[in-house]
Amino acid sequence: MDRITSTVFDMGALRKAEQGYRRRLEQEPGDTATRLGLAWCLVVQALFEAGQEETLGQLLAAASPGGPTASERIQATLTAAEAAAERDSRTLLRSSLQQALLVSQLSTDPQEKSDSEWLRALIRLSGGEQTLVEAEEEAVTTMRAVTGAVLRPPDAPGPGGLGPLRPRLRRYCRRANGKSG
Repeated sequence: MDRITSTVFDMGALRKAEQGYRRRLEQEPGDTATRLGLAWCLVVQALFEAGQEETLGQLLAAASPGGPTASERIQATLTAAEAAAERDSRTLLRSSLQQALLVSQLSTDPQEKSDSEWLRALIRLSGGEQTLVEAEEEAVTTMRAVTGAVLRPPDAPGPGGLGPLRPRLRRYCRRANGKSG
């Protein structure tokens, strides 16, 4: 097997696992074990993508002395790949964090909560602190909205209960699961 084209991880298998997790969450959005599995799958993919981005960046920098055509070709390849896949490391990492934060908020299983914290600790250790902060801020905003809707008495002015919030919750869950809308 060629050392240059072979990898330790099968990214196709990870993408297939991701699709399976997402299908399961479409059927059972409250399945925190599946959500945690998706978070781990996404963080491994994010690390792989970050490695590719770093390598391409180094190639781009190294190609500059050889002339602008080599540099332009590498940049065009990188831009096309990112546009086609929309699976850059930051997007994958943010999605992973959204899943982990949902697990930490929704799960009653101590092991799942612990696994979620381990995942966030790995991301902090890997230098993803800013993305973690952004994901946590979004989670706080969403949880405030949910808590407000749940705690509002049915006879209070304005929407009460979860009824009016359901479309927003669905949109948030779809976004966290990588779907648009």
